[in-house]
Amino acid sequence: IYSIIIIFYQWVMCFDLMVVGVNIICFLYVFDALIMKKHKKTGINAGNVGNDKINDKRLITESF
Repeated sequence: IYSIIIIFYQWVMCFDLMVVGVNIICFLYVFDALIMKKHKKTGINAGNVGNDKINDKRLITESF
């Protein structure tokens, strides 16, 4: 019985870490978008940053 509780607890902790990681990446993505608007960079650079963030999110969600 105790082993099941420990496994469940570890799973919940991993899920919490995943959610926090995704939230941080989403926050950074929005933060970068705001900086891009302020500095008026070209659309090509903004697109590359967006794709990098999306790839990071995929890597984090697949790793768990």
